[in-house]
Amino acid sequence: MKLAFLVYDSRSGSTLLASMLSKSIVNMCITPEISSGRLLALRDDELYKISEERLIKILNYRQNLRNWPGKMEDVKGLLHSLRERDPPAFTRAEIIQALLEPYHKGIVTTKDGACLMVKCGEHIKYWREIIKVFPDASIICIVRDPRAVANSKLHTPRPYNPWETMGWPGAFLLAYRWKFIFHQVEAARGNLSLFKVRYEEFVVRPDAVIKDLAEYLGCAISGKKEGREYEIPEEEKQIHGLVLRGVPERHRADAWRRTLGWLNRVIVETVTRKMMKQMGYSGDVLYVPKAGRLLIWIVGLCLSGAAVFKHFWQLWGHRFMRVAR
Repeated sequence: MKLAFLVYDSRSGSTLLASMLSKSIVNMCITPEISSGRLLALRDDELYKISEERLIKILNYRQNLRNWPGKMEDVKGLLHSLRERDPPAFTRAEIIQALLEPYHKGIVTTKDGACLMVKCGEHIKYWREIIKVFPDASIICIVRDPRAVANSKLHTPRPYNPWETMGWPGAFLLAYRWKFIFHQVEAARGNLSLFKVRYEEFVVRPDAVIKDLAEYLGCAISGKKEGREYEIPEEEKQIHGLVLRGVPERHRADAWRRTLGWLNRVIVETVTRKMMKQMGYSGDVLYVPKAGRLLIWIVGLCLSGAAVFKHFWQLWGHRFMRVAR
């Protein structure tokens, strides 16, 4: 069975891609967002020295397992059974494969073209570890114009913290995150099997993109559906209304031109200028002289600093209110 990792910056169309892939490819299952990054960062020879309780905390760092179809007691039992197995099977690969076992249901793993895709944007940070742990795995990356990504985040409430938007860090840090992610993508391209999807092309030619991706993975796109369709977590459905309609909406690719303010646009373009050029998004960047770019960096950094302060102030306020109740 083929193992693939879907990586992205959030609000780049990954959920739309996952939904349409799972409906189109015959023998495929795509997980909801589940991160194994903290586990991948460890070494196999370290695992036996770490208690099961500590490993659970590592696996569920920042609630990385909230979308996993089980309870933390199940994770503890899974880790215990792997640790006690004879011969020992307590490695990163074995733990991750065991966590992914529930998603094998519905896939005929003995058939050619079976594919399990793990959806998590932050896995791109661990591409070196993925090569070592899963040398035959593929990485699928979906990229979207950073101005569209920032605009979407600035206008979309966070599913798990609805009092603020996904763009709470401000345009400067949003742009820097996009730049960092696709710097990792470019670094990984020469070292592993990687397929890049452009969001703007995908919403215009979805069938062609899915066909190319299926061929890349060695999967079939016709015949009886074997794998189960991608399920959006309940808490995230409110921010994926367009995905639930099931049809890509082409106008979303340029929506940022109408709703992204001039200052935020200039900040994003200034921070991501070089990477935008590498990714093919430099055609209509506003001109800013070199002296002006330094000023934009300073202004953007100050605005993001204020946004981060506001975020933690609100976070502490909400925690205080919960304790007070």
